[in-house]
Amino acid sequence: MHRSSFAALALAALSLCCTAHAAPQTQGPVKVFVLAGQSNMVGHGKALNGRNPAFDPAQPPAADNPSEIPGGIGGLAWAVETMPYTYGSEGTDPLVDAEGAWLVRGDVQVHARMEVFRNRERPGELTPGVTRKGPHTIGFGKADSRDQRWIGPEYGFGHVVGDALEEPVLLVKVATGGTSLKFDWRSPSAVAKRGGEVGYMWTHLLATVRQVLDDLESGFPDLAGRSVEIAGFGWHQGWNDRTTEGVVEYEANLADLIHDVRSEFGATLPVVVANTGIGGPDLDGVGLQLVEAQGAVADPARHPEHAGNVVVVDTRPMYRDAAVSPSGFGYHWNHNGVAHYRIGAGMGRAWLTLVGLPAERTARGGAKMPWTNPGYATDVPATRAQSRPDPDESPDSWTLWMKHHEDRKRWCEEQPVDLLMIGDSIVFRWSRVGRPVWEEYYADRNAVNIGSSGDRTEHMLWHFQHGGLDGMAEHDPKLVVLMIGTNNRGAPERQGADTAYGVLALLKEIHARLPDSKILLLAIFPRGDAPTDEGRRRNDRVNAILQEFADGETVHWLDLSGVFLNRDGTLRRDLLPDGLHPGEEGFRAWAEAMEPAIVRLLGEAR
Repeated sequence: MHRSSFAALALAALSLCCTAHAAPQTQGPVKVFVLAGQSNMVGHGKALNGRNPAFDPAQPPAADNPSEIPGGIGGLAWAVETMPYTYGSEGTDPLVDAEGAWLVRGDVQVHARMEVFRNRERPGELTPGVTRKGPHTIGFGKADSRDQRWIGPEYGFGHVVGDALEEPVLLVKVATGGTSLKFDWRSPSAVAKRGGEVGYMWTHLLATVRQVLDDLESGFPDLAGRSVEIAGFGWHQGWNDRTTEGVVEYEANLADLIHDVRSEFGATLPVVVANTGIGGPDLDGVGLQLVEAQGAVADPARHPEHAGNVVVVDTRPMYRDAAVSPSGFGYHWNHNGVAHYRIGAGMGRAWLTLVGLPAERTARGGAKMPWTNPGYATDVPATRAQSRPDPDESPDSWTLWMKHHEDRKRWCEEQPVDLLMIGDSIVFRWSRVGRPVWEEYYADRNAVNIGSSGDRTEHMLWHFQHGGLDGMAEHDPKLVVLMIGTNNRGAPERQGADTAYGVLALLKEIHARLPDSKILLLAIFPRGDAPTDEGRRRNDRVNAILQEFADGETVHWLDLSGVFLNRDGTLRRDLLPDGLHPGEEGFRAWAEAMEPAIVRLLGEAR
């Protein structure tokens, strides 16, 4: 379980160097993991670049208006910089060393064979494709002449299993974009049962694994003379079967693939499937049908032979919207490096559970959720409780604010509460201009609104720490809806992290005081007429980090920004008349857009 340094990070805060050390040798066999799939297993997650928060979409991309920049939103470099408590050298899931250099693992090796296609000029042959091999680090994803250092699921997977195992690890990744399970990966059992031809990727998979293991000494000299054990199979594929025709056979084809993989590599080989959750928790239509078909292979009632040895990782909570990602290529997870990392980490931790090894960090398929770490993000003003205003400087205002504080406490004590809304003036105005819509949607749901006009995160934190939620615990609300942060300014150099950490402090307080309540965390609404408005950009940067706090279990993420924007990105003044707060029609649009999530999280049958 040894990590050492390697860097190729085009971010000023992270240096460029290259050092690597051999892994400690143990007597056990090399643990070999076979990872397979299409382009999302190839890896389209960006490590270095990300979305430029200052990009002006009204102007064409150019040298002085780049859509992506080193360290931009959604790349791994951005995650390391803005979430050091998770991804920094001392974080729960460290990706860099103390000097800011990308980690390279001396105990994990990677052999990636990617983008091999049928040769159109010479039928019966395959194109050469791309082969990369070496110590585990960034760069084993998509080939790019610009050296963007892409990653795929192998990145998170290698970190997780490398941390857990004493034996050396070898990841053999075989993946090609645009390939389907129905045709290209079709295995012999599927052909025998339902016809068709054996897919070329099935044959290519077996040939590659055999070649790597037969030639282990020359490919990986450090592993020469070691025995090997194929310890697991990982599958992440599905977009090319996300059609009416592809979904029909998917469960059966995947079950047959698992059977045939085990016939080759071991009858009870642990198998981990990462589903195709592109679109997020509210995925529907054929996308949902595909996710359900993938999940069915782990259902022991349908496949008793898979009980306890096949697990499906739900990747829907790992999806990141285009607004907080390097691109809008949804079928490639919007090129979001954090999403790709978490898919792989989730697969790794799922494998650990199958073989009975500790896998405590299971939330959101990645690191421990931040509220499990008491030291996470407590060093910025937004996380320090503060009353508003200062009673010594403004006693009259203090008296009014304290009255509102006591009112909110009373509201939480006097009636049953199933749905609690918390926030600043945007939420507070449900009690004013939004009242007719509130009565229509929430009056019969035991709903309470404790929004407070003008509050920043530190003010709401003070409210919580001075009894604001004390009367709520006995009501045990099913759902808390939280949106706050637009009043926080934050330091520009913190890229929104300080405000996001303030929201995180609130999440920690809510979870500590209402541990059984689900939390729906809303993206801060857009403000300002144009995408270039500094307030809008500030909120965008905060939202990019807030989304990382959702695990799909306790905290659920919902970004309604698109509801309030025209197609060109300008603000809909018919919904946000003053450029920030909803009018009555804005509240109606908000309620309608939020309703599916409310119904789902309240467990209502509607």
